[in-house]
Amino acid sequence: MKDIDTGIVNQLIETSKEVEGSNLFEDLVGLFKDETPNRVSEMRKAIQVGDFETLHRAAHSLKSGSAYLGAKKISEISKVIEIASAESKVKDNINELLGDIEESYEVAMDYLNSKLVA
Repeated sequence: MKDIDTGIVNQLIETSKEVEGSNLFEDLVGLFKDETPNRVSEMRKAIQVGDFETLHRAAHSLKSGSAYLGAKKISEISKVIEIASAESKVKDNINELLGDIEESYEVAMDYLNSKLVA
């Protein structure tokens, strides 16, 4: 699966089983579900006003959080945005990149939700 690193997901599920009294994987998926749309919205607003610092911070946060959960395509795209924002440059295709993140988010959530019920 090109959007998801299934090895990371499986490792998180196994690690979660070792933590007695909580479901770490479920908590991480919930956080990803809640925070990813917020970070994308934050990035869109930052682009509109030319706030490269906020754009950089949001892209970095999304890059790290999605990588941790195995959402590698989101992480890769976020890295591109993070680097561009650090140089105070926004690529002409920034809205396309954000759209790609949103599409990959749907794919990632479908996969992660399937693992929650498995």
